[in-house]
Amino acid sequence: MKVRFVTKARKPLVYGLLIVSLLIAAMPNKAAHAQSGSPPAYTFEECDRISESNLRDELNRVTQSVVAEERSDLSVDGIVKLNWEKVGLDSVLDYAVDAATERVMEETGWWEKFISGWDPEKAKELTEEVADYTFASSEFQEAFDLLSHEISEELVAEIQLMIAKSASSALLCVQTFLGDTVSPTMAALLEKQIQAELDEIRLNPDDSQVNWLTIADAHPELLKGIGAIIVSNIVKRVGVALSKRVATQLVTRIVTRTIVGVIPLVGNLLGVALIAWDFFNARQGSLPMIRDALKEEEVKQQIRVVVTSTVEDELRKELPPLARSLSNDVFSQWQEFRKNYARVVDLAQEDQRFKSILDRTPIKKVRHLAKLVALTEDKLGADGLAELIDSSKFELILSLEETGLNMFRVTGDAELVIAWADLAGALTAKVVELELYRVATPSDFRDRADVEAVLELEDVGIIQKLMLLEQDVRDELLELSSAQVGQTLDTLDSEILSWLAQEYLVDMAQQDKSRFVASILTWAELAVEQIAKVVELEVIFFAAPSDFTDQTELEAVLELDDAELIRKLMQLEPDVRVGLLGLSPEQIGQSLDELSQENLSWLSIDLLTKLEPQHRNIVLTSVIDEPDVIPELKVDAIRKALLDSDNLEATLNYIVQGTRSTTWIGSLHRLVTSAAPMLSGELPWALFWRYDGSTLRMVLVVLAGIIAIAIIWFRVFPRRRHEVNVNVVLPDSHGGGARTQMEEKQAQSDEEDAQ
Repeated sequence: MKVRFVTKARKPLVYGLLIVSLLIAAMPNKAAHAQSGSPPAYTFEECDRISESNLRDELNRVTQSVVAEERSDLSVDGIVKLNWEKVGLDSVLDYAVDAATERVMEETGWWEKFISGWDPEKAKELTEEVADYTFASSEFQEAFDLLSHEISEELVAEIQLMIAKSASSALLCVQTFLGDTVSPTMAALLEKQIQAELDEIRLNPDDSQVNWLTIADAHPELLKGIGAIIVSNIVKRVGVALSKRVATQLVTRIVTRTIVGVIPLVGNLLGVALIAWDFFNARQGSLPMIRDALKEEEVKQQIRVVVTSTVEDELRKELPPLARSLSNDVFSQWQEFRKNYARVVDLAQEDQRFKSILDRTPIKKVRHLAKLVALTEDKLGADGLAELIDSSKFELILSLEETGLNMFRVTGDAELVIAWADLAGALTAKVVELELYRVATPSDFRDRADVEAVLELEDVGIIQKLMLLEQDVRDELLELSSAQVGQTLDTLDSEILSWLAQEYLVDMAQQDKSRFVASILTWAELAVEQIAKVVELEVIFFAAPSDFTDQTELEAVLELDDAELIRKLMQLEPDVRVGLLGLSPEQIGQSLDELSQENLSWLSIDLLTKLEPQHRNIVLTSVIDEPDVIPELKVDAIRKALLDSDNLEATLNYIVQGTRSTTWIGSLHRLVTSAAPMLSGELPWALFWRYDGSTLRMVLVVLAGIIAIAIIWFRVFPRRRHEVNVNVVLPDSHGGGARTQMEEKQAQSDEEDAQ
């Protein structure tokens, strides 16, 4: 009797580990197991004939056809059966059924067990309980987790191979299209570019030891070009989308389909068994038959069918979108490539001459070619680019690589770039590196040796300064060492350099030039802008910068503008020179010619250095005109009086006059004229006394003598008087008084005479 069961809502079972295991299993940690046999060959008859607008659809057609063919060859049933046996799930299931049956026997009463032997509904209920305990047992779940992991791992490996084949096919289609419509060089470049990206791909982001090359162990021929570039994305999709769906569906379908499918099978068995039922076995009811039925090969096969069906359903849903995604990704790669090399691709299709250049261009130089195309159009326009390509100049500049590109970018002159390349040859890169082409043209050089001599300076700034000079000046400088050339150009301006080269260096031997320039450089800091005068007045030959206290002293010396006079001056001690500086060249010359070394040293150190420049002229003029004044000036008192004087010129003239010999009348005249300045304080008393003291003393002596003589004269020769005697007779009463008056008058007269 055939019994039909109706499934009831069952309690949820814990199958979380089953899902987790499938998710983890989606990222294999070892070389994937691959299908046996050689991969089929794929042809791309239409890829070389399609237009660029149809490329995306063609890529989708290719990937879909490859995936469909590969899926049809995929034996999911074989994978399930192989891994079922590998895990040993038969024995695990038998053990789980036995354990579940014993548990149900213990939990079920005698009457219920008895009734189950006669009542199909009760037998169905017990069957569900046994199945429930069986599938929920830890032994079964662990084994089923392992089975799920093994199946998922092998499926992912197969999908990887499938995607690799599909990607390879898509790449071949793109390459065929690119090679036939543009250039084989561009097809090879695309492959190389994608291959470089593959180096960064890892199938399992959680395991740095596993990458996409694990597939190549079994099928290296399938991984050409971008055959694996999408693998990482596909594996992620498999791990997230496929594994989640497959795992979830697998759990649900195994439970439901096994119960739905197995329980009717058990029911059929029970229908037959109930006919032969005896009372003796009634105490265990239908449980022994349920146990035996669940352990039958048909039940196990039913479970495998459920697993296989679930996997196939999910693959049928997932693989077409994956193939579409793959074609989109490959097309995106093409679009990115097309964007980066848009003008190159267009030109190759439009200009056959350019296409031939592209065909001959190594892959590593295509990027440079693209830059040159863009730069040429920017500088010369589309017509200029076409003209450059037709004249072969484009290919010449291309051969210079980055060197030519950089020069062309700055100059915008293709002829100039080629001229530099012809002149400099292997040195062209250095011409660009040191920016020589920015400050010079090939016509500035006689030959490559000239270029090499300039480049040996190895300094952009120095080279720029050098190229501002005339050819003959450069020639003279380049005979010096690089260090000297650099220092000279940094120190001296072009005008002085030209003058030095033409007036001095041109007639010197190389060794003399080096010494001469070295000497000039030692003067540069002190002389600054006066360096030409230092050379012109030959100071550089008989003096050193250390001979001068500072730049002011040097400038004062150079103002003399007389090489011979400067030579004589520089033979003096520094403090002697300081006293003379500020004087006119004539005065210094006269001083050097007419004064002894001793007097000149004394005069400069003890007197001139203590005076203002305008007073030095006065003193030196007086000394030169009146050399006899020097001994006077050496007297401390006289020198001090002169230095302290408010009117140095008048005081000095007074001293000079005092040293001159003169008549007594002249001395008397000087005494008279000097008296007023002395009394007013303009003339120091000490100087007056030194030079006019003797005259003053003589005058005083003379005056004293005159006075003395006068006194003696009046004493010796008193004044004579004429006396008249008049006798007057007066009366006696008044006679005494009259005599008295006469006597008084006589005495008064005598006193006056005496005075």
